[in-house]
Amino acid sequence: MFVNSFVQVRLVHVEENNLALRTTLANEGINPEWNESISIPFRAKEETFDPKNLAHNRGILYFQIFDQIEKFESNSELQTGSFSKEKKFLGSFKIPLVNVFMNPK
Repeated sequence: MFVNSFVQVRLVHVEENNLALRTTLANEGINPEWNESISIPFRAKEETFDPKNLAHNRGILYFQIFDQIEKFESNSELQTGSFSKEKKFLGSFKIPLVNVFMNPK
């Protein structure tokens, strides 16, 4: 059995369709790290990125952490095997998009 972890990032935006992206799999054991960036396309209302306009944005970034469990089960009688993957939810958190705009670091 192999266990790899990943993070799914979802932008829920009132004005636009929801978009979900995910990190690569991290196979570093019980303390995985994802030193990578995810770029999520974003369109500001009225195409302006001034602070007053962005302060009224109601989008939310959702982060969900999963383990991906891969199993191989063999059947010695039939000399066959099967491979399966399952996703196990570990936890989540959310950040209002306005927090990202007003505190970019």
